[in-house]
Amino acid sequence: MSEGYTVTYVVLTSGELRMAERQTEHVACAEGGPVLAAGEMSFEIHKREMHITGLSNLSTGFCPEVGCLEQVLVLLSSLQVDLSVCNIYLFEFRRCQSTNVMKYRDPFCVVCDAPLPEKWNF
Repeated sequence: MSEGYTVTYVVLTSGELRMAERQTEHVACAEGGPVLAAGEMSFEIHKREMHITGLSNLSTGFCPEVGCLEQVLVLLSSLQVDLSVCNIYLFEFRRCQSTNVMKYRDPFCVVCDAPLPEKWNF
């Protein structure tokens, strides 16, 4: 029987990977410092083997661009983590009167209904 977990993660500018309980704010996980990447990571442990099953850039604290996941994948590969069953989830963020997660390519602010910028603007 395998157990699944989802955690909050950040990759610091030093290249250090930090993980915390899923409800932990990314900014707190990074101790307020800058990051190369931030999001959520899901993994399963089965018979003492760990498999990353999901990886995202979902962090409304840092609102990272989708390209940050490349940094994470390179880091995990260098640690020889099995990524063969890893699903990648990409989120785009836009700023207006609030932080907007672009769902279904909906180009309007959830607060004021104004059109959102076409490009990442954090």
